[in-house]
Amino acid sequence: MPRAGKYRRKVIIQQPTLSEPSADTGERLKTFTKLGDAWAEVSELGTREVWRAQQVNPEITTVITIRWRTDITITSAMRIKYGTRILNLAGPPIGDDRQKELVMRCVEQS
Repeated sequence: MPRAGKYRRKVIIQQPTLSEPSADTGERLKTFTKLGDAWAEVSELGTREVWRAQQVNPEITTVITIRWRTDITITSAMRIKYGTRILNLAGPPIGDDRQKELVMRCVEQS
C-alpha cells in the first residue's frame, strides 16, 4: 500500500469540452472543465531522468502519481492543473498491476 504522505499535492483533473458551433464560422472551441480533484505525488524530473525520458518523448518534464481511481477514466486527452501550472498528458496513464497507482507523464504547457 502506498504511503499516505506520498500524496501531498492537490491536483485538478480536467477534461476537454467543445463549445457549440459558432453561427458565423461553425467553429467549435475547445475548453477544459474540472472532472475531479486528486491528491498526488508530483515529481519534477532531474537532469538524468529528463535525458532518459527524452529518448521516448523529448518534452516530458513532470511525472504525477495518484491513487488508482475507479470513478474517473483518465485519457491522454485530459490535462492536470497543479497550482497555476497546466500539465498535458504525454500519453495514457500507466497503472500498476495491483491497481494501486496511476502514473502520468506530463508536458508543461507554455
